[in-house]
Amino acid sequence: MNLQSEDEGSQLYWRLTESLLADPRVSRGTMMGFPCMRLDGAFFASLDPGSHHLIVKLPATRVAELIASGAGLVFAPSHRPFREWVAIPWPQEAIWAGLLDEANARPTPVGRAPNICSILLSRREPPSARVSYLRAPPYRLGSRLYSFMAHR
Repeated sequence: MNLQSEDEGSQLYWRLTESLLADPRVSRGTMMGFPCMRLDGAFFASLDPGSHHLIVKLPATRVAELIASGAGLVFAPSHRPFREWVAIPWPQEAIWAGLLDEANARPTPVGRAPNICSILLSRREPPSARVSYLRAPPYRLGSRLYSFMAHR
């Protein structure tokens, strides 16, 4: 991508996302240091400041279609692919506007599913209760060392 198209990509992103702000549920923010758009607090679009690619959150099947057709690239910051995110490298107004509308139309989750830590912490017994713990011996998986503590 040349410098002219990088500048075009950045300008196109800002112009297209400005019109989305007419919806009171849409706001600007940052995600991993990237400028992004949020719908009811959930990320749905971003601009990669290094490559000036549009990054949108879509269903995994749609992401796979875009990548297979050559219209999109795998979004893999730190070499970790995000299955519901796709990078669109070519700044074409009709395509970017359509994908932004598609990403913006996705239903947003009502609330986040609790993770296992919050579930376990909510079940903690008061400090006055006598609780004993068993520590399992640590084990290695690849180069990482893991250990677990089980409630008894």
